[in-house]
Amino acid sequence: MKTKVIAIIFLLLFYAFPTKAFEYYIHGVGKIIDDPPQAVSLNIQEIPVTYVVGPDPEGYLYGVEYKKLRHERRKILKSRDGIAWEPIYEHRTEIKSLYLWKGILFFSDANGSIFMKNGEEFEEVLRLDKGKYAIWWSWAGNEEFLLIGEYGTKSNSAKVYRSFDGKHFEVFFDIKDHYNVKDNGCHIHLVSIDPYDGTVYIGVGDNPPYRGLYIYKNGSWVFRNTNNHLLNTIMNSGPLAATYDEKRVLFYSDNFPQIVEYNKEKDELKPLATWFGEYYNDEMKFYDALKDPKTGVHYAVSVDYNKKELHYLWISLDGVMWRKIGGGAINGTHVLYPLHIAGGYLYMNNLRMKLFKREEALKLIYKETKPPISLTLLEDRPIVIYLKNEKPLEVTVKGKKFRNYLSPNLAWTPVNGTLEKQEEFLIFTTLSPSAVLKLKLPLEKGWYTLGLCMKSSRSWNEIAPVRVAVRTKERIYGSLAQVSTEWRPFYYVFNMPEDGTAEIAIEFNGSAVYQIGCLFLSHDLSTSKPNGEFLKGESYSKNVTLRIDRKTYHIGDLRPGEKRTIRVEKLQTLELLSGGAVDLLITETPEGEKENPQSTPLPILAIIAFLAFVYLVKRLKQ
Repeated sequence: MKTKVIAIIFLLLFYAFPTKAFEYYIHGVGKIIDDPPQAVSLNIQEIPVTYVVGPDPEGYLYGVEYKKLRHERRKILKSRDGIAWEPIYEHRTEIKSLYLWKGILFFSDANGSIFMKNGEEFEEVLRLDKGKYAIWWSWAGNEEFLLIGEYGTKSNSAKVYRSFDGKHFEVFFDIKDHYNVKDNGCHIHLVSIDPYDGTVYIGVGDNPPYRGLYIYKNGSWVFRNTNNHLLNTIMNSGPLAATYDEKRVLFYSDNFPQIVEYNKEKDELKPLATWFGEYYNDEMKFYDALKDPKTGVHYAVSVDYNKKELHYLWISLDGVMWRKIGGGAINGTHVLYPLHIAGGYLYMNNLRMKLFKREEALKLIYKETKPPISLTLLEDRPIVIYLKNEKPLEVTVKGKKFRNYLSPNLAWTPVNGTLEKQEEFLIFTTLSPSAVLKLKLPLEKGWYTLGLCMKSSRSWNEIAPVRVAVRTKERIYGSLAQVSTEWRPFYYVFNMPEDGTAEIAIEFNGSAVYQIGCLFLSHDLSTSKPNGEFLKGESYSKNVTLRIDRKTYHIGDLRPGEKRTIRVEKLQTLELLSGGAVDLLITETPEGEKENPQSTPLPILAIIAFLAFVYLVKRLKQ
């Protein structure tokens, strides 16, 4: 009897203070899951090739013989099953890439020659500029035409060629036709065609602001590099890979570990996921990415400049939550790029792996495929999650507080310039090339997003870029911002290692009058415009509208901590249409609970717990 009473008391304590559900901490930009995953058989095999393409109409896959020394990769092999490979051609120099277009095999060598298979032989059909060649991100094709971009040596002219027959080529894109800047620093980073609407995306690297993302749609070009995303150098360097949905494109960045979403309908770029810590410090980036059309699982390959062995495979269902795949050859022992999907396998460099089933991906990402699950949902960033629930689900929506730490009214200190505060703007006139605006702010420990808009009285090609720097106790964050006569937004991420003071410095390198607005600093959100309006001071989740699968729920204002509960039978996709951000807790409906359950108030739970504890102590003393 005594044992039974104690068990009942422990149950009372459990329900009075329930265990916290599995939580995702999201700093406004995705969730990176890199703890050791549950055991999953990766089904990996070594294969003798890299640069895999196909199958062609006859069912053959093609690859280049894998050699650790790249200049020895000269043989092309073919296979019907991906296991047994036979050589069909040996080239005189290194083969840089293969591509299959309309069933015809093409390759590029290190000298910049493009060859097309003609019967049993290969004929040269195009010669790229000196020092240029095509690698795996240089090719794109559809039923109408083939595109080939120039990678390799950097020059003022970086071209993409187009062919309608594979033999005759024309210049489709040349960076010098868009910006007449002679600094010998350009090459093509990405050539990609949207399978949904035929839009062409070209990434141009590296670094200066007239490089970035060029979009060809309806016969005209649009340039995008700093439109509403976190760090301006991401798109300035040109993305290296892209995956597609019907309404968006996910771009995988060079130089900075981040996934950027391009909303086709809104013509807007924004961050979906950012890798901090060692990934940020060691300059991890993404060299290739694919989406499995059958399961919707995204695969991305990371590498790093600092040679810290950050060669990983990552998977996601929505571009927001990413799981690092560990174990065996995948975990850093091979350079994994490039990627190719064929016959239920993911082909990599000298490896192939059985593709994940959707249920396996869900298990890896969420650890559980059933409730309870908690997460943070950001406005207009859909999260894909398929729960195996035996009972109806309850989605508890909880309001959040947002705070913008910055405003023009703070104590900005001008150095070698004159400062005027005008409503929501700072107007700074430089008096020397070393002019600076400084601001010191006390901040708590954590990651922050800094954003600001700038324009100047002189055009971008007349003045040097501005440098934005954030100094913390640990290090200096920031980068260059190329200002122009039109408003341009710039975003930066930095970490406070402990509570302390951060110094923001805007360093100007030209004689001009600068206007600075949209000042934004927050650790709650990665965008300065929650609810569609610029955030000033403090706010919270207003006009919350949530879409669960295809049904829309108008919830209204939710103050911080305030909750609303939604009942659903099943759940696959969550999207916050308005409201900035909310926290969600997804649970199964307790058996026998009424249609509109009222949760027991916390004070009553606390009293129950206290009385139970007192009784337990008395019983134990007896």
